[in-house]
Amino acid sequence: LCAAVASKEFDLHINLNLGKSSALMYAADLTEEYVEFNKGDVTDPTTLGG
Repeated sequence: LCAAVASKEFDLHINLNLGKSSALMYAADLTEEYVEFNKGDVTDPTTLGG
């Protein structure tokens, strides 16, 4: 499992044996650098990065 999720992208398939329905979900993991750059006081737009 560690090797699979260590890559930049991976697919995860889960079979619950509850019929033929399906769903698709997209997710992202924000890096600490991205969050640090973009953090700021939302009441003062001049403090926001990016």
